[in-house]
Amino acid sequence: MAAHQEILEEVITLIESGSFQDAAKRAEALQVLGVPDGWHLKSVALLHAGDEQESVAVLKDGIATFPDNIGLRLELGNTYMQLEQFEVADQVFEEANAYAGDQRGELDMMQARSEFIQGKVDEALNRLQGITDPKYVIEAIDLQLEFLEAVGRLDLILEIAEADMEHFPIPENDEEFQLMAGILARIANAHWEEKDDPRGARQLLRLAFHYYRNHQDALWLWREMEPEFSQQPVAFSIRMNGRFQEREDLGDVSGKAYNTYYQVIASNQEQAVSLISAFEIDAVDKEAFEILDLEQEPADSDESNGLYWVGDMVVLED
Repeated sequence: MAAHQEILEEVITLIESGSFQDAAKRAEALQVLGVPDGWHLKSVALLHAGDEQESVAVLKDGIATFPDNIGLRLELGNTYMQLEQFEVADQVFEEANAYAGDQRGELDMMQARSEFIQGKVDEALNRLQGITDPKYVIEAIDLQLEFLEAVGRLDLILEIAEADMEHFPIPENDEEFQLMAGILARIANAHWEEKDDPRGARQLLRLAFHYYRNHQDALWLWREMEPEFSQQPVAFSIRMNGRFQEREDLGDVSGKAYNTYYQVIASNQEQAVSLISAFEIDAVDKEAFEILDLEQEPADSDESNGLYWVGDMVVLED
């Protein structure tokens, strides 16, 4: 691993642990190496530490050093947004247009966020709808639905889904899988809240879980559609083996065993396994569950029964 990469990861770890002043100091080593992330991360650390003026000054110095670096310009605009200096942020974004290049989609999304926060909802939505770069389309769709959900326009979410859903791009990496799961969860919520259509909502949630098994918004809606409460709810942590059905369409995993993990709230172990069975895809043999480890502790009485966390399926080789 290159020296600057090790330092970069060290700075990020310090920021994540809340050691902001140490992170800012360590980021200076990246600046010495001429790495733009040194200015970016030092600014982030200082902003978290409450040193707003110095955070802005560091970014301006970085931009003076690397005038073509769009990332530093975006971070400066984002910093002004966090400081609620929206006019200044918008000016930074406008100036960044000349340097955006193939990151124009990222700039457009940042500008859309600024517009939305300022109450310019239509402008924000129009800007997002204009993003056509495949690298940003899925994220732009997710942001559109986030904005519409925030202003209570579930009817428009349903309109977008009906008109465009079959043309949504196919996710190609983990980040896009998670984004698509979130998009489907928002559309499912609109089916549930606006159309009172639990069947349609469930179908969408199953597709969401296909893309990303542990999307928290999707799991939350899955639970909330059938709220059950126990007098003495139990939080179960369950690691288990299962087995895929023997089916031609399952390819290499046909008939193979897998291992996964669940956190479930239920009245008892039998109900916990039943909730897991109802959640799992049709491709698994739901009679072949084998519990390997089980831990339990009392749960809060106001938490509904259901899955709170699920793990990836790890296929076991025979």
